[in-house]
Amino acid sequence: GRRTAQYLLEPMLFRDARLFFASFSPEDQVRAYAVYGGTPAYLRTIRPDYSLEQNILEGILTRGSFLYDEVRFLLQQELREPRNYFAILQAIADGRTRLNEIKQATGIEGVTAYLDTLQQLHLVERVVPVTEAQPQKSRRGIYYLKDHYLRFWFRYVLPNRSQLERGGGRMILESRILPEIDHFSSPVFEEICQQFLWKVGLLGGLPFVPVRVGKWWNAREEIDLIVLGEERAMLVECKWTGKPVGIDVLLELERKAKSVQPELERRYIHFGLCSRSGFTHDLLEHVSGRGDVMLFSLADLVE
Repeated sequence: GRRTAQYLLEPMLFRDARLFFASFSPEDQVRAYAVYGGTPAYLRTIRPDYSLEQNILEGILTRGSFLYDEVRFLLQQELREPRNYFAILQAIADGRTRLNEIKQATGIEGVTAYLDTLQQLHLVERVVPVTEAQPQKSRRGIYYLKDHYLRFWFRYVLPNRSQLERGGGRMILESRILPEIDHFSSPVFEEICQQFLWKVGLLGGLPFVPVRVGKWWNAREEIDLIVLGEERAMLVECKWTGKPVGIDVLLELERKAKSVQPELERRYIHFGLCSRSGFTHDLLEHVSGRGDVMLFSLADLVE
Protein backbone atom coordinates (compact mmCIF):
# COMPACT_ATOMS: atom_id res chain seq x y z
CA GLY A 1 0.00 0.00 0.00
CA ARG A 2 2.99 2.34 -0.16
CA ARG A 3 3.88 4.46 -3.13
CA THR A 4 7.10 3.32 -4.81
CA ALA A 5 7.20 5.86 -7.65
CA GLN A 6 5.17 8.65 -9.21
CA TYR A 7 4.87 10.30 -12.59
CA LEU A 8 3.26 13.46 -13.85
CA LEU A 9 1.84 12.42 -17.22
CA GLU A 10 2.64 15.43 -19.38
CA PRO A 11 1.61 15.92 -23.02
CA MET A 12 3.74 14.12 -25.57
CA LEU A 13 6.59 15.96 -27.23
CA PHE A 14 6.41 16.54 -30.97
CA ARG A 15 8.74 13.66 -31.81
CA ASP A 16 6.30 11.22 -30.16
CA ALA A 17 3.01 12.94 -31.03
CA ARG A 18 3.91 12.96 -34.75
CA LEU A 19 3.69 9.17 -34.82
CA PHE A 20 -0.10 9.58 -34.63
CA PHE A 21 -0.02 11.41 -37.99
CA ALA A 22 3.23 10.19 -39.58
CA SER A 23 1.47 9.97 -42.97
CA PHE A 24 1.16 13.77 -43.09
CA SER A 25 3.77 15.92 -44.82
CA PRO A 26 6.41 17.41 -42.47
CA GLU A 27 4.69 20.81 -42.70
CA ASP A 28 1.30 19.33 -41.83
CA GLN A 29 2.85 17.39 -38.96
CA VAL A 30 3.87 20.70 -37.40
CA ARG A 31 0.43 22.19 -38.13
CA ALA A 32 -1.29 19.14 -36.63
CA TYR A 33 0.80 19.42 -33.46
CA ALA A 34 -0.15 23.11 -33.28
CA VAL A 35 -3.84 22.16 -33.42
CA TYR A 36 -3.99 18.99 -31.29
CA GLY A 37 -0.95 19.31 -29.03
CA GLY A 38 0.39 16.25 -27.27
CA THR A 39 -2.63 14.92 -25.35
CA PRO A 40 -3.09 11.26 -26.39
CA ALA A 41 -6.90 11.35 -26.14
CA TYR A 42 -6.96 14.20 -28.67
CA LEU A 43 -4.34 12.61 -30.91
CA ARG A 44 -6.34 9.37 -31.06
CA THR A 45 -9.17 11.21 -32.81
CA ILE A 46 -6.92 11.87 -35.83
CA ARG A 47 -7.58 9.64 -38.83
CA PRO A 48 -4.26 9.20 -40.70
CA ASP A 49 -6.13 8.30 -43.89
CA TYR A 50 -7.74 11.77 -43.84
CA SER A 51 -5.96 15.03 -44.61
CA LEU A 52 -5.34 17.50 -41.81
CA GLU A 53 -8.14 19.68 -43.20
CA GLN A 54 -10.60 16.76 -43.18
CA ASN A 55 -9.63 15.87 -39.62
CA ILE A 56 -10.20 19.43 -38.41
CA LEU A 57 -13.54 19.66 -40.22
CA GLU A 58 -15.00 16.34 -39.10
CA GLY A 59 -13.24 15.86 -35.76
CA ILE A 60 -13.36 19.40 -34.34
CA LEU A 61 -15.71 21.69 -36.24
CA THR A 62 -18.59 19.23 -36.48
CA ARG A 63 -21.21 19.35 -33.74
CA GLY A 64 -21.23 16.12 -31.75
CA SER A 65 -17.60 15.24 -32.42
CA PHE A 66 -15.43 14.36 -29.40
CA LEU A 67 -13.39 17.58 -29.49
CA TYR A 68 -16.19 20.01 -30.36
CA ASP A 69 -17.14 20.74 -26.73
CA GLU A 70 -14.12 19.21 -25.02
CA VAL A 71 -12.90 22.45 -23.42
CA ARG A 72 -16.24 23.12 -21.70
CA PHE A 73 -16.38 19.54 -20.39
CA LEU A 74 -12.78 19.75 -19.19
CA LEU A 75 -13.28 22.95 -17.21
CA GLN A 76 -16.59 21.82 -15.70
CA GLN A 77 -15.03 18.53 -14.61
CA GLU A 78 -11.80 19.95 -13.15
CA LEU A 79 -12.86 23.29 -11.63
CA ARG A 80 -15.41 24.57 -9.14
CA GLU A 81 -15.89 27.99 -10.74
CA PRO A 82 -15.54 27.28 -14.46
CA ARG A 83 -17.00 30.66 -15.47
CA ASN A 84 -14.11 32.66 -13.98
CA TYR A 85 -11.48 30.28 -15.32
CA PHE A 86 -13.18 30.38 -18.70
CA ALA A 87 -12.97 34.18 -18.75
CA ILE A 88 -9.27 34.14 -17.83
CA LEU A 89 -8.43 31.55 -20.50
CA GLN A 90 -10.36 33.54 -23.09
CA ALA A 91 -8.51 36.74 -22.16
CA ILE A 92 -5.13 35.02 -22.56
CA ALA A 93 -6.24 33.50 -25.88
CA ASP A 94 -7.20 37.01 -27.05
CA GLY A 95 -3.65 38.24 -26.42
CA ARG A 96 -3.90 39.61 -22.86
CA THR A 97 -0.75 37.93 -21.61
CA ARG A 98 0.34 40.18 -18.74
CA LEU A 99 -1.20 40.06 -15.28
CA ASN A 100 -2.63 43.60 -15.39
CA GLU A 101 -4.11 42.98 -18.85
CA ILE A 102 -5.84 39.81 -17.63
CA LYS A 103 -7.24 41.67 -14.58
CA GLN A 104 -8.59 44.50 -16.74
CA ALA A 105 -10.09 42.15 -19.33
CA THR A 106 -11.89 39.91 -16.82
CA GLY A 107 -12.64 42.23 -13.90
CA ILE A 108 -12.10 39.27 -11.58
CA GLU A 109 -10.71 39.78 -8.09
CA GLY A 110 -7.92 37.41 -7.06
CA VAL A 111 -6.85 36.60 -10.61
CA THR A 112 -3.45 35.40 -9.36
CA ALA A 113 -5.02 32.53 -7.41
CA TYR A 114 -6.99 31.41 -10.46
CA LEU A 115 -3.84 31.58 -12.60
CA ASP A 116 -1.97 29.46 -10.04
CA THR A 117 -4.65 26.77 -10.32
CA LEU A 118 -4.52 26.85 -14.12
CA GLN A 119 -0.75 26.47 -13.96
CA GLN A 120 -1.08 23.47 -11.65
CA LEU A 121 -3.43 21.92 -14.22
CA HIS A 122 -0.82 22.64 -16.94
CA LEU A 123 -3.37 24.61 -18.96
CA VAL A 124 -1.50 27.91 -18.54
CA GLU A 125 2.21 28.63 -18.23
CA ARG A 126 4.01 31.72 -16.98
CA VAL A 127 7.14 32.47 -18.97
CA VAL A 128 9.99 34.86 -18.17
CA PRO A 129 13.10 35.65 -20.22
CA VAL A 130 15.47 32.70 -20.05
CA THR A 131 18.25 34.86 -18.59
CA GLU A 132 16.26 35.75 -15.44
CA ALA A 133 18.12 34.50 -12.36
CA GLN A 134 14.99 34.48 -10.15
CA PRO A 135 12.01 33.65 -12.40
CA GLN A 136 9.41 33.69 -9.60
CA LYS A 137 10.28 37.27 -8.66
CA SER A 138 10.56 38.58 -12.21
CA ARG A 139 8.15 41.32 -13.29
CA ARG A 140 8.69 40.43 -16.93
CA GLY A 141 6.51 37.31 -16.82
CA ILE A 142 3.79 36.70 -19.39
CA TYR A 143 1.07 34.05 -19.44
CA TYR A 144 0.12 31.88 -22.36
CA LEU A 145 -2.06 28.83 -23.00
CA LYS A 146 0.17 25.79 -22.62
CA ASP A 147 -2.33 23.32 -24.09
CA HIS A 148 -2.33 23.64 -27.88
CA TYR A 149 -5.88 22.43 -28.40
CA LEU A 150 -7.15 24.88 -25.79
CA ARG A 151 -5.53 27.66 -27.80
CA PHE A 152 -7.10 26.41 -31.05
CA TRP A 153 -10.55 26.02 -29.47
CA PHE A 154 -10.61 29.54 -28.03
CA ARG A 155 -9.28 30.97 -31.29
CA TYR A 156 -11.55 29.22 -33.81
CA VAL A 157 -14.31 27.14 -32.22
CA LEU A 158 -15.73 29.39 -29.51
CA PRO A 159 -15.93 32.67 -31.51
CA ASN A 160 -17.61 30.90 -34.44
CA ARG A 161 -20.03 28.82 -32.38
CA SER A 162 -23.19 30.23 -33.98
CA GLN A 163 -22.16 29.21 -37.49
CA LEU A 164 -20.74 25.85 -36.37
CA GLU A 165 -24.01 24.99 -34.61
CA ARG A 166 -25.75 25.44 -37.97
CA GLY A 167 -23.33 23.26 -39.93
CA GLY A 168 -20.98 26.00 -41.11
CA GLY A 169 -17.79 24.08 -40.38
CA ARG A 170 -16.46 24.07 -43.94
CA MET A 171 -16.98 27.83 -44.28
CA ILE A 172 -15.11 28.47 -41.00
CA LEU A 173 -12.31 26.10 -42.08
CA GLU A 174 -11.83 27.69 -45.50
CA SER A 175 -12.35 31.36 -44.59
CA ARG A 176 -10.92 31.61 -41.06
CA ILE A 177 -8.64 28.68 -40.23
CA LEU A 178 -6.71 27.72 -43.37
CA PRO A 179 -5.71 31.32 -44.27
CA GLU A 180 -4.24 31.71 -40.75
CA ILE A 181 -2.96 28.20 -40.05
CA ASP A 182 0.70 29.05 -40.64
CA HIS A 183 0.51 32.17 -38.49
CA PHE A 184 -1.18 30.09 -35.80
CA SER A 185 1.48 27.36 -36.08
CA SER A 186 4.49 29.69 -35.91
CA PRO A 187 4.85 29.84 -32.08
CA VAL A 188 4.42 26.06 -31.92
CA PHE A 189 7.27 25.69 -34.43
CA GLU A 190 9.41 27.62 -31.93
CA GLU A 191 8.33 25.16 -29.22
CA ILE A 192 9.30 22.22 -31.47
CA CYS A 193 12.69 23.85 -32.05
CA GLN A 194 13.10 24.21 -28.28
CA GLN A 195 12.34 20.53 -27.73
CA PHE A 196 14.79 19.61 -30.49
CA LEU A 197 17.62 21.75 -29.10
CA TRP A 198 17.17 20.23 -25.65
CA LYS A 199 17.37 16.72 -27.08
CA VAL A 200 20.31 17.39 -29.40
CA GLY A 201 22.16 19.33 -26.72
CA LEU A 202 21.82 16.59 -24.11
CA LEU A 203 23.00 14.02 -26.67
CA GLY A 204 26.14 16.06 -27.37
CA GLY A 205 25.06 17.51 -30.72
CA LEU A 206 25.69 21.15 -29.73
CA PRO A 207 29.03 22.78 -28.88
CA PHE A 208 28.00 22.73 -25.21
CA VAL A 209 25.49 21.12 -22.84
CA PRO A 210 22.29 23.17 -22.29
CA VAL A 211 21.32 24.26 -18.80
CA ARG A 212 18.24 26.29 -19.83
CA VAL A 213 16.45 26.89 -23.12
CA GLY A 214 13.80 29.55 -23.62
CA LYS A 215 12.68 32.84 -25.11
CA TRP A 216 14.25 36.21 -24.37
CA TRP A 217 12.89 39.73 -24.69
CA ASN A 218 13.18 43.23 -23.34
CA ALA A 219 11.28 46.45 -24.07
CA ARG A 220 12.73 46.71 -27.60
CA GLU A 221 14.04 43.36 -28.77
CA GLU A 222 12.99 39.71 -28.85
CA ILE A 223 14.93 36.52 -29.57
CA ASP A 224 13.00 33.34 -30.34
CA LEU A 225 15.24 31.04 -28.29
CA ILE A 226 18.43 31.18 -26.27
CA VAL A 227 20.23 27.97 -25.32
CA LEU A 228 22.18 28.69 -22.14
CA GLY A 229 25.20 26.65 -21.07
CA GLU A 230 27.63 27.23 -18.23
CA GLU A 231 30.14 29.16 -20.35
CA ARG A 232 28.45 29.43 -23.76
CA ALA A 233 25.10 30.44 -25.23
CA MET A 234 23.38 29.98 -28.58
CA LEU A 235 20.97 32.60 -29.92
CA VAL A 236 18.39 31.00 -32.21
CA GLU A 237 15.87 32.32 -34.72
CA CYS A 238 13.02 30.01 -35.81
CA LYS A 239 11.46 30.84 -39.18
CA TRP A 240 8.16 29.21 -40.16
CA THR A 241 7.95 30.92 -43.57
CA GLY A 242 7.66 29.72 -47.15
CA LYS A 243 10.95 31.39 -48.13
CA PRO A 244 14.47 30.10 -47.50
CA VAL A 245 16.27 31.93 -44.70
CA GLY A 246 18.92 34.33 -45.93
CA ILE A 247 21.92 36.24 -44.61
CA ASP A 248 19.68 39.10 -43.43
CA VAL A 249 18.20 36.90 -40.68
CA LEU A 250 21.65 36.00 -39.36
CA LEU A 251 22.81 39.63 -39.47
CA GLU A 252 19.71 40.71 -37.54
CA LEU A 253 20.36 38.02 -34.93
CA GLU A 254 23.96 39.19 -34.57
CA ARG A 255 22.68 42.72 -34.05
CA LYS A 256 20.28 41.56 -31.32
CA ALA A 257 23.17 39.81 -29.60
CA LYS A 258 24.45 43.21 -28.48
CA SER A 259 21.22 43.81 -26.54
CA VAL A 260 21.31 40.51 -24.66
CA GLN A 261 25.09 40.38 -24.15
CA PRO A 262 25.01 42.06 -20.68
CA GLU A 263 22.67 39.32 -19.41
CA LEU A 264 24.83 36.48 -20.74
CA GLU A 265 27.65 37.14 -18.25
CA ARG A 266 30.66 36.79 -20.59
CA ARG A 267 29.41 33.61 -22.22
CA TYR A 268 30.83 32.88 -25.68
CA ILE A 269 27.99 33.36 -28.20
CA HIS A 270 26.98 30.91 -30.94
CA PHE A 271 24.15 31.39 -33.43
CA GLY A 272 21.49 28.98 -34.68
CA LEU A 273 18.85 29.19 -37.40
CA CYS A 274 15.86 26.82 -37.67
CA SER A 275 14.00 27.00 -40.97
CA ARG A 276 10.92 25.39 -42.45
CA SER A 277 12.02 26.19 -46.02
CA GLY A 278 15.78 25.74 -45.95
CA PHE A 279 18.48 28.32 -46.50
CA THR A 280 19.66 30.49 -49.38
CA HIS A 281 22.85 29.65 -51.24
CA ASP A 282 24.40 32.93 -50.08
CA LEU A 283 23.79 32.08 -46.43
CA LEU A 284 25.22 28.58 -46.83
CA GLU A 285 28.37 30.04 -48.38
CA HIS A 286 28.58 32.73 -45.71
CA VAL A 287 28.52 30.28 -42.79
CA SER A 288 30.59 27.53 -44.38
CA GLY A 289 33.82 28.87 -42.88
CA ARG A 290 32.36 29.80 -39.50
CA GLY A 291 32.36 27.58 -36.46
CA ASP A 292 29.87 29.63 -34.47
CA VAL A 293 26.74 29.14 -36.62
CA MET A 294 24.52 26.05 -36.86
CA LEU A 295 21.65 25.53 -39.32
CA PHE A 296 18.68 23.22 -38.69
CA SER A 297 16.16 22.32 -41.41
CA LEU A 298 12.61 21.06 -40.99
CA ALA A 299 13.85 17.57 -41.89
CA ASP A 300 16.28 17.73 -38.94
CA LEU A 301 13.48 18.73 -36.58
CA VAL A 302 10.98 16.13 -37.79
CA GLU A 303 13.31 13.15 -38.10
